[in-house]
Amino acid sequence: VGNIPAFCYGMFNLGLGYCVIAPSINFKGPLSLFSFMHFSSRSSEISVALLGLLLIGFGAGTCLVPVNSLLLSESAYKGITAGESAVTISSIINVGFTTGAALGPIIGGALVQKLDFQRATVFFGFCIIGCAIVVTTIAAITRYCRPVDDGSTIPETMGETMAESLLTSNNGSSRQREEYMEAESSAQDS
Repeated sequence: VGNIPAFCYGMFNLGLGYCVIAPSINFKGPLSLFSFMHFSSRSSEISVALLGLLLIGFGAGTCLVPVNSLLLSESAYKGITAGESAVTISSIINVGFTTGAALGPIIGGALVQKLDFQRATVFFGFCIIGCAIVVTTIAAITRYCRPVDDGSTIPETMGETMAESLLTSNNGSSRQREEYMEAESSAQDS
């Protein structure tokens, strides 16, 4: 599927999951189609909540998995090796998680108090879907404006994996580094 389409597909699933999980019966938007599923019986309420949670989990997993690969390919495109960019990439991801964990309950609690739970959940869903549209548009424009690579000038950094960069950097143990260097030299000899 590719990294960018998988990332955007995950964001759309995440937003749809939030929209499905708690649509308000008074909400006259496009999600009033789901309101009959919430209030018909207790078992259908639970099944719709589980469906929403499954969509949220699937969407979060689908959009979080390709992030490392996307950032590594962007750094390789800019000429930065995976070893040089690995720490920066993990720092960026950790800052995102930490900021979300710190600000999420504050902003979410304020929205739930101002709106009710259903409207706040649908609002978050629409925000995520809007972000997915913006990210898809920016990614398409960025990929379209890049010069076409015919494959003859593949940078060396594209072949270097995260494991190789960690083993050859200062983060790996000396024994692992020696084993890697021996395997590398024997591969070059043959």
